[in-house]
Amino acid sequence: MKKYANSSRSRFSGFTLIELLVVIAIIGILAGMLFPVLSKSKLSAVKAQCANNLKQWGVAVIMYAGENHEYFPDNTGPGATDPCWMADSFTNFYSAYLYPNHPGTTATGERSKNDVLYCPTAAWTRTYEAGANQPNLIGYNWLPCRSTNFTEYTVYNLDEWFYQQKLGGRYYKAPILVDQIQTYQGFTKWMMKYNHHNINYVGPASAHAQNGGLPSGGNFLYQDGHVGWLKFDGNTNNIAPMARNFRKDVYYGAPGGLGAGPW
Repeated sequence: MKKYANSSRSRFSGFTLIELLVVIAIIGILAGMLFPVLSKSKLSAVKAQCANNLKQWGVAVIMYAGENHEYFPDNTGPGATDPCWMADSFTNFYSAYLYPNHPGTTATGERSKNDVLYCPTAAWTRTYEAGANQPNLIGYNWLPCRSTNFTEYTVYNLDEWFYQQKLGGRYYKAPILVDQIQTYQGFTKWMMKYNHHNINYVGPASAHAQNGGLPSGGNFLYQDGHVGWLKFDGNTNNIAPMARNFRKDVYYGAPGGLGAGPW
């Protein structure tokens, strides 16, 4: 029997230029809708991780106080020169109540972003600790139980925030641990000051930085162990509702709404 070839051949029909442009436009629209959602979710996750770090600090401080007549961990010794620089002996508190501290160094590299002593967004301090070998540096600002010689912030009437030795007292509503809420304005000076460490860092000085390097807000740990997020209003000279600044154009940490104290 004679066979005849099928006259209807299957042929691949490609997209026309118009169809391709329509598909690309749809993908662009969907991406434009999706990226802000993903970005917002990432920011929320970072804030949650940071808050979890502070809650772990809160549990550790309360445990320490319960075993030491309601005193805060001692931070009056050498090395406690700044809100994020702790006394050299403070590592005893870490190992006993918080976690084994493994500082970043040039040999080991920077700490991980989920390190409990650092906000995930504290990129500047992680870089500096590793490059300058500063094991007593943390990624937050610790306030209480400092030496009475710690006079840098006297002008802002925050003395008792730093000098209080025990939980409770007149300033029991004041935070005890604060995100590094810093503006970019002092960053150039820091780079000049610490250039002798050959630290290679380009980026915001603040935790939770947004456009322009300014903080979007910060997490605050209080004596009772709760953590609250306070939003930054965008004013570089007055980060409300945090009110007072620790040092002009650099540190901000007093939550607004409490008045001048004591509380």
